[in-house]
Amino acid sequence: MKGNLRKGRFRKFVMAFLAALLIVPGGLAAPAAADPNVPETVTVFHESFAGGQGVAVQSGSPSITHVTGKVFDGNADGHALYLSGRTNTWDALDYEFEKIGLFDGKTYTVTVIGYVDADETVPAGAKAYLQTANSYGLWGEADFEPGKAFTLTGTVTADYSKDDRLRIQSNGYGESVSFYIGEVIITTDNPIYEESFDKSDFSETKLVQSGNPKLELVQGVVFDGNPDGHALSVTDRVYDYDGVDIPFSAFYLKDGYEYSVTIAVYVDANVTVGPDAVIAMQTVDDYKGWASAPLEAGKAVNLTQTFTVDTNSARAIRIQTLNAGQVPFYIGSITIRQLTAGGPEDPFEPVEIAKYDFDDGTTQGWTGRGDGKAAASTEQFHSGTHSLKITNRSQNWHGAEINIADLILPGAEYQFKAYARLVDGQPGANIHLTVQVGEGAGATYTWVTKDTPVTDGDWVELSPGDENFKLSEPNAVVKLYAESSEGDNDPKVEFYIDDVTITQVTPAPPQQDELFTQTYDFEDGVQGWRARGDDTSVETTKEDKYDGLQSLKVTKRSATWHGAELDALRLLHPGATYEISAYVKLAHAPKNPDNPGEFKITAQRLFEGEENPDWDTIAASTTVDITNWTLLKGSYTLTKPAQSILLYIESSNASDEYYIDNVVIKLTNAPKTVFDFESGQGDWVRRFGGDSDPNISVTNEDNHTPGGSNSLKTTVTQQYDGPLFDLRGKVYRGHQYEFTVWVKMAQGQDATIIRMTVQNGSSSFVNVTSDVRVTDQEWVKLTGRYTQSATLGNVLNVYVEVADPITQARTFLIDDFEMKYIRPVPGPNPDYSLPSIKDVYEDYFPVGSIMNPADFNDEHRTNMLKKHFALLTAENAMKPDYAYDASRNFDFTEEDELVQNAIDEGFLIHGHVLVWHSQSPSWLHSKPDGSPLDRDTALQNLRNHVKTVVEHFGQTFGDRIISWDVVNEAIDDGKLSNPEDWESTLRESGWWKALGPDFIYEAYKTAREVIDTYGWKTELYYNDYNDDNQSKMTAITNMVKALNERYARETNNPNKKLIDGIGMQAHYTINTNPENVRASIEKIIGIGVKVGITELDIGAGNGGTITQEQAIKQGQLYAQLFQLYKEYADHITRVTFWGLDDASSWRSEGSPLLFDARLQAKPAYYAVIDPEGFLAEYPPEQKEYRQGKAAYGTPVIDGEEDAVWNRAEKLPIDRYLSGNGATGWAKALWDDEHLYVLVKVEDPVLDDSSPNPYEQDSVEVFVDETNSKAASYGPGIGQYRVNFNNVATFNPADVAAGFESRTVVNATYTGYTVEMKIPFRIITPQNGTKIGFDAQINDGENGSRHTLVKWNDTTDQGWQDPSVFGVLTLIGKPGAPGPVTPPASRERNEDGSVTVKPPVTILDGRAKASVRSGDLKAALEMAEADDAGRKTVILEIGATNAEAFEVELPRAGLSADESYVISLKTPLGTIDIPSNMLDGIAEGAETVTIAIAKVSPEALDDAVRSRIGDRPAISLHVRAGGETIAWNNPAAPVSVAIPYEPTEEELARADHIVVLYIDGEGRAAAVPSGRYDAELGSVVFRTTHFSTYAVAWVVKTFDDLAGVPWAKGAIEALASRGVIAGVSETSFNPSANIKRADFIALLVRALELEDSGEAVTMFDDVKETDYFYREVKVAKQLGIASGVGGNRFDPNGSITRQDMMVLADRALAAAGKALPAGDGLDRFPDAGDAAAYARASAGKLVAAGIVSGMDGKLAPREHLTRAQAAVILYQLWKR
Repeated sequence: MKGNLRKGRFRKFVMAFLAALLIVPGGLAAPAAADPNVPETVTVFHESFAGGQGVAVQSGSPSITHVTGKVFDGNADGHALYLSGRTNTWDALDYEFEKIGLFDGKTYTVTVIGYVDADETVPAGAKAYLQTANSYGLWGEADFEPGKAFTLTGTVTADYSKDDRLRIQSNGYGESVSFYIGEVIITTDNPIYEESFDKSDFSETKLVQSGNPKLELVQGVVFDGNPDGHALSVTDRVYDYDGVDIPFSAFYLKDGYEYSVTIAVYVDANVTVGPDAVIAMQTVDDYKGWASAPLEAGKAVNLTQTFTVDTNSARAIRIQTLNAGQVPFYIGSITIRQLTAGGPEDPFEPVEIAKYDFDDGTTQGWTGRGDGKAAASTEQFHSGTHSLKITNRSQNWHGAEINIADLILPGAEYQFKAYARLVDGQPGANIHLTVQVGEGAGATYTWVTKDTPVTDGDWVELSPGDENFKLSEPNAVVKLYAESSEGDNDPKVEFYIDDVTITQVTPAPPQQDELFTQTYDFEDGVQGWRARGDDTSVETTKEDKYDGLQSLKVTKRSATWHGAELDALRLLHPGATYEISAYVKLAHAPKNPDNPGEFKITAQRLFEGEENPDWDTIAASTTVDITNWTLLKGSYTLTKPAQSILLYIESSNASDEYYIDNVVIKLTNAPKTVFDFESGQGDWVRRFGGDSDPNISVTNEDNHTPGGSNSLKTTVTQQYDGPLFDLRGKVYRGHQYEFTVWVKMAQGQDATIIRMTVQNGSSSFVNVTSDVRVTDQEWVKLTGRYTQSATLGNVLNVYVEVADPITQARTFLIDDFEMKYIRPVPGPNPDYSLPSIKDVYEDYFPVGSIMNPADFNDEHRTNMLKKHFALLTAENAMKPDYAYDASRNFDFTEEDELVQNAIDEGFLIHGHVLVWHSQSPSWLHSKPDGSPLDRDTALQNLRNHVKTVVEHFGQTFGDRIISWDVVNEAIDDGKLSNPEDWESTLRESGWWKALGPDFIYEAYKTAREVIDTYGWKTELYYNDYNDDNQSKMTAITNMVKALNERYARETNNPNKKLIDGIGMQAHYTINTNPENVRASIEKIIGIGVKVGITELDIGAGNGGTITQEQAIKQGQLYAQLFQLYKEYADHITRVTFWGLDDASSWRSEGSPLLFDARLQAKPAYYAVIDPEGFLAEYPPEQKEYRQGKAAYGTPVIDGEEDAVWNRAEKLPIDRYLSGNGATGWAKALWDDEHLYVLVKVEDPVLDDSSPNPYEQDSVEVFVDETNSKAASYGPGIGQYRVNFNNVATFNPADVAAGFESRTVVNATYTGYTVEMKIPFRIITPQNGTKIGFDAQINDGENGSRHTLVKWNDTTDQGWQDPSVFGVLTLIGKPGAPGPVTPPASRERNEDGSVTVKPPVTILDGRAKASVRSGDLKAALEMAEADDAGRKTVILEIGATNAEAFEVELPRAGLSADESYVISLKTPLGTIDIPSNMLDGIAEGAETVTIAIAKVSPEALDDAVRSRIGDRPAISLHVRAGGETIAWNNPAAPVSVAIPYEPTEEELARADHIVVLYIDGEGRAAAVPSGRYDAELGSVVFRTTHFSTYAVAWVVKTFDDLAGVPWAKGAIEALASRGVIAGVSETSFNPSANIKRADFIALLVRALELEDSGEAVTMFDDVKETDYFYREVKVAKQLGIASGVGGNRFDPNGSITRQDMMVLADRALAAAGKALPAGDGLDRFPDAGDAAAYARASAGKLVAAGIVSGMDGKLAPREHLTRAQAAVILYQLWKR
């Protein structure tokens, strides 16, 4: 739409432009042809190598090195290329003509300046040569002399028919000489290009069609400036832009260079040309650089345009007309002159910006696209050790993708390359890479590599496409993905890709920062604008518009300040500068034309702290009128924070009514805050430091700033500490910012997890970046975006913090901090009409959320909390840190205010938390030096804290405080080896160090005493995370049970509990198994306490974004959890979500909550509201498991790979969950008592310094003896971990019994080997036993785990969830029974055929069966031959729910001498396969697979899809040796039947039901033999090659068939199949005689006769260029056509009826449909007229009813008409 509207505006501009020309004498007359300013000689290419190798490419195999400082004569800048290691003359440097801009036929002078080192050995006669390849013409030479420069000069004519490149090489004497090239200069005479149109085809001109004119090269059009008469005819024009484009790139026009283009144009004298018609040239797409001249009939025009190339705004010169859209014209010549003389450039050296080789064992950021799945694989690889395997595809566009938006610079050009290979056994397919830009309806898709045929036999290069990829403007979505072509037979083909490279081949224009722009075009309403003034009216209208369809109309004004206004408070940012513009036009004439109103864009602003507003004029104009749109534009800076700001458009005439359109607010200067610490520390402080803190300072120990020397050094002693910067006055609500900082550990410091966080208010925190592992080896960039969606708190800080708990001081550096303003963000937009969560679950349990002070300063947040939640928990404000002031006195001021606000809004309160190892004052339990306080002091502090806090809130707020988390997170996840002993699992916190395990009991007892004293009903909970871990929950429940039992004993009250319940924090991911949650709930219920769901959230996204697939998976888990919660509702006291929305969540990176940043509901919300309905709509996917085999054998456990291990399958450990370090593989053996596992790890650096075994360099093996796929560990399930020093750990601990391992560290192997012996505990293994199995490698580095990689599990839940293990099948025990394949059933039918029903397996919708040689032989012995001596074996595959079928057959069965047919019967169709199908094909294969699959309509071309509609389409393939065979055997046609139920219309005209053959390019053609068989209820056809076939409905008719009703049906049936054609699209000419050649061609096509391959001498009068050559050749090969004598065929002669009969008889015999002898000619009175050679054939055709005579006569010597031919062919076709 926009394009058409632009043309409309464009025409208005042109009319005004032409009017101006009438005033200016001479208008824009063309400049004189000879211009002294045009240089005679120009430089078209100059390479000085300042930027590297440039566009030069290697010839042969020299070493090419870019050097600097190599100064010699003619090379003053010292840049050069050094060619060394030469052994051949052609070890040289090439310049491809197209890359350096040489035109075909143009002559150039080439100068090369080089040098030979003084110490180089130079043989006598050694010379440098300038040649062209591939004709190897010699154009220049120069002597090689040591220590001297040489100059090669030659005059070269670019002849593309012979050559495609220049080559700088040597002669034979100089083949070993190394030399330098310092300059390459190519010049030519102007003009640089001349097009005279003396070519054979328009495509040779390099011009491009604009619009849709008809373009033809013509001759004989002589006019002034075109003496040779060759011209380009431009006709069938409708619009002015129907013309021709001269693309800059095709004509090698360089950015920044000036050129002139001259055209000679002519209009025929008899053409009507309007008085305002002109011929014009302009640049597109910026539509600038106009030049034009009047057009007159019968007159020539020479027009010249001068312009400077700017590819950022234009791409071509367009030759078109103005006011002459339908005028045809000729272009006689186009001449291009270069006006810029040219000179040295700084050429851009192509640079590889990304390479994905997957050798780190990860997908390197690639993810599945559509249904596709992507995983790193070692099965095949082009180089290195891995490739990316793409599986589970169901459509062609499904595959693997990666968002490369961060790599691609707008305006630069890129080339893409990759290597592809099909997975073994996959049918052949075409694969290519595509780039998607944008999403939804506006997305664009560009193939960036060539569509390339790929097989499973070898790797194939996907080479760059014909055009480089160029991104016109920034986009957040630029996805590179691999897909197959739409025309492929099987869109589900699985394949690998490897070595994917992205190369930038041209520089990008200078990029500006991303700047916000808001446009109001009023196309969909008033878009937030409103009336200003009581009676003023503002509404959209189509009466007038500047652009698009609508504008905003302002009426009923009564004061000058009345108009249209916009609330811009959340739009404009303090300190930012904006360009604000609008188009304005009067709606009616002003009342006083002599006093035009002044129109203004005005800002009314009221700064914070002020009482009265003020006004700023942004733009003004007094020229607004009723005729033209006037642009108001100005700059505006909001200097200070405002409490209100309105933008409005007003007029000084109160009566003016006007239109407004295209209001644009564009950010032109975004505020930034930058610190490079070169000038000091600034306002940075340590978060937990004080004044004059010695632990933060500027240092010159290390630096990141280019050219700088300083960074900021901070030493911290606790988690969450680090350097902090106050953001107040820099960050404002409703705006988004980007934070960036570079971080590095100080020298010698351990690797540490660091992140950046924003604190808003005293107790609200958002992680801006993800956790990043930082070392002392390199600077690491932390970057992320933060949206200030909540009301600003009294504290607003950004800080770089240590994220993991630390036990010793850590020192780290930061540098180059930047906070950059990005844009305003849409404000909250909650839907209050949605069902309330708390109401939905009112009868089950209360539903809660968290609270922060800002929640009650924000109307939307308060209202959302009130609508959906019944109780609140303070996220941070009630933690121990917040209970004290700086003097260590209790201070509950802020907590009380927060709680009171919540109670005032009607909420209940849960208290969180009393005792915790984190966010607690260390002085309560520890001395200043970190050592524990004495027990009595620590205990007194503990009791005092708990008593004071519980008492305070209970007395202040009473029963509104319903419960407390007394102790939080006391269990250490790293100490769960024996969870039954709960005390051994406790975290060694400050409280534990001071009081031991007893601190827990004392805390609860103190809280209970307070509650009992006051008689409150407040409940006490223990709260912890990883609650789905059954070992941890065992420890927790054992602890709570023990403490309750102790309390009951001490109080002598068995019914009184110390701890009322256990809080399950429920911080989950989408990989969490809900069955483990169920097990934990049941454990809690089992000890008689209540269940609280206390901090529920489910991480799903990355970087603060969440894909639709992730959102659905998140919803699925929420739904499954709430089903569980409802099931156990009698035991659950509350369900609390840990946050209201994703943006304010502590896990905002993972988008974990029900509402997004705008408080709009996500799929997760709907999953919670209706779990059952959500799961019905989105059922969870079934898990897929990797399959492996363990061979029988017993190795020696010595850490060595004994010979017995050669029996075992290698299992690649290549699924990376984090990092990209260690790699390896596993093997498995078994015997009657043990499983043996060998793991080899490649890792050059081994580390066991971490106290956590899983963070050490180690391997882990997971075993589930019964392959139970249970959610948690039980009997026969174990986790075995062994580090490189052979230190073993186990989960559970009791699986250690009988385990044995050895390790060998091999320095030369740069890794280690682990060999394990694992006892079978509960099974007796045998052949065919399947066990759950996984293997894992942990790569430790600097005390933490750097890489985690597994064989099967991608969830990292295997340590607690055996359902994620892969499957290992035990095989190979000699003489032992194993799995037995059941025999195929056989049954003989009444007609003598035999039906075989082989066993069928179905996987992923694909049914597979195998017929053994013995089964086929037995079936053939049972079968009886038919009258033709042929037997039939029916293979019936009855899997009705499958979408594809594969049947494996013995190859010998399809290349047999015995005559039989194998009829493969499936629900998709039946294939009758002759026994000689594979004669001479796939001779080395033992088996072949016949495959038939349903083809999705989405896999087809749009045009083909529209022809097919919803009718069936199938693909057919045959594979041998795992490779798809391009089977084609004319001697063994296969018959196919596709079940089909026609509509009533189709059944009435069944001859128009056709079969389409769809080739590899997606083109469709009718199969002549295809037809509907009513008896079979199927569409049937014969084929000699496999491909894609589809049923279609085609009705083709002609306008001139009314006179031949007896032939109409036959003509239409054959025409609908493409067998016969009309003389035009609408005419058949039925009465015309048919030529001999045409009849033979139709006969061969109708019977689908094929070339036999036999050499044959063709008739002298039939040439290879004749359209009927192939058919006549086939007819002669098959003995159908013998000619008319003298080796002549007389192709253009009319055929007689008797010759037709002879040819038809022979053709039927050649097609295997020979007619029996017959007579019946006696009934024709003229039968005697038939020639002797024709009588037998005529008799057969008459007896068969094919020929019925003509007006009662045989008429053998009459000529055959086209209508008669159609009837005869139809009769033959029906047979």
